[in-house]
Amino acid sequence: MDLDRFIKKLQYTAEAIIALTVGLEEEAVSWKPDAENWSIKEVVYHLAFEEIFDFRKYIGQIFNSSAAPGLEETRSTWTEDDARKGQPLEDLVGLFSTERDRSMAWLRGLENQDWDQEITFPWGSLKAGDFLVSWQAHDLLHLRQLVELRYALTTQTLPPYCVEYAGEW
Repeated sequence: MDLDRFIKKLQYTAEAIIALTVGLEEEAVSWKPDAENWSIKEVVYHLAFEEIFDFRKYIGQIFNSSAAPGLEETRSTWTEDDARKGQPLEDLVGLFSTERDRSMAWLRGLENQDWDQEITFPWGSLKAGDFLVSWQAHDLLHLRQLVELRYALTTQTLPPYCVEYAGEW
């Protein structure tokens, strides 16, 4: 496991996520294509939540590390109606960025870990390495989601002009 390589990938995907949130009006960051899909703001909220309560948490548990940052908070302080959802996008991006920095610093401090160690859930087991590579894949899935939202916003706000010349989406 080349931990430095994965940490760099997490850094790059975080930078791309942040870049996709820049320059948008409040109406745009709260816009949802339909009731089932998230807004840009909701995606960033989710990413901050997962940064604290998912990947870092479970890798820390696998390695029995009480030093995994953020674990002093409980999931119960983050609910579907969490007041953080009402924060400006910039604050949520800042929270995500801060937590990602904490995650990368924490990961850098993990030395000689056995990435094949597992944690068992009621539905099955995952290795620490599974969480690490899934962390990057999770970022990429939400990057795709943010790009799709930005594209949809672009195509909706340009009439009477069209984006046909750009190519097929």
